[in-house]
Amino acid sequence: MARLKCADFPFLEAIASAAIRKCAGQPINFGTTPWAVAPLGMKDRTLLASLSSASIRMINELSAELLGNTAWAYAKLDVQDRPFRQAISAPSITNLSEFSLQHLADTAWALSTWSFWHSPLCDAISSASLRNLSQFGTYEINNIAWAYARLK
Repeated sequence: MARLKCADFPFLEAIASAAIRKCAGQPINFGTTPWAVAPLGMKDRTLLASLSSASIRMINELSAELLGNTAWAYAKLDVQDRPFRQAISAPSITNLSEFSLQHLADTAWALSTWSFWHSPLCDAISSASLRNLSQFGTYEINNIAWAYARLK
């Protein structure tokens, strides 16, 4: 819908709100639901805060892909939740070797969008990026360069 430039904002808001309410304690939903609704620009702060709080309890159960997607989605939705940002950092560092190149770039982008310098995570992303630099495409190089330029 967002790619079609659908202008029915009440409909989009209802879809996004319903998706977030359906998470029902499933770890995969805490990563995929915000990722799915982020392009819709859903701004129901009460629901997002509730989802963020619930996500913290399940953060260690998220896969590397879901950690990267969740960080990107929360940054895209402008969720300024410091406890969530702190909570996602440790499992991201632990699982960083499993992150795809895109998830490395998206996580760096999320940290920058949040203006959140988490030294251990930023250092880990830098190291992983250097090890994989020859495999990066322009998307990853541009996102990481922009993120670190903005963070420093």
